[in-house]
Amino acid sequence: MMEHPKVLLVDDEIDFVLPLKDGLEAQGYTVFIAGDGITALEIARREIPQLILLDLTLPKLDGHGVLKSLKSEEKFRRVPVLVITAQEEIQKLAPTLEEGADSYYVKPLKFDVLLTLIRTLLNSRR
Repeated sequence: MMEHPKVLLVDDEIDFVLPLKDGLEAQGYTVFIAGDGITALEIARREIPQLILLDLTLPKLDGHGVLKSLKSEEKFRRVPVLVITAQEEIQKLAPTLEEGADSYYVKPLKFDVLLTLIRTLLNSRR
């Protein structure tokens, strides 16, 4: 039996995180949640997810710091990172691509579009 892909969802907005977690789990993903950058690094190192969904605005360590830290480690170089951000943060997206993010998605969330992007990123790494 094939293992469910592990997804690390990093966002401090609980009203955004919980429905997304439920939706992804209904699609067969195993979802881990981190509400701040430090916790995100701890969970990533413990679980080694196949995909990371990363908000930029986080407490303790922002998304840029998380991304730089993860991409500096060999085991995360091929793990796709999808930055999920709010419209007002769009000017911060270009640096994230240079830092190693694979793609980005601008809120508000349309689950079917996000799911297609997730599947595309996961398939590109097989």
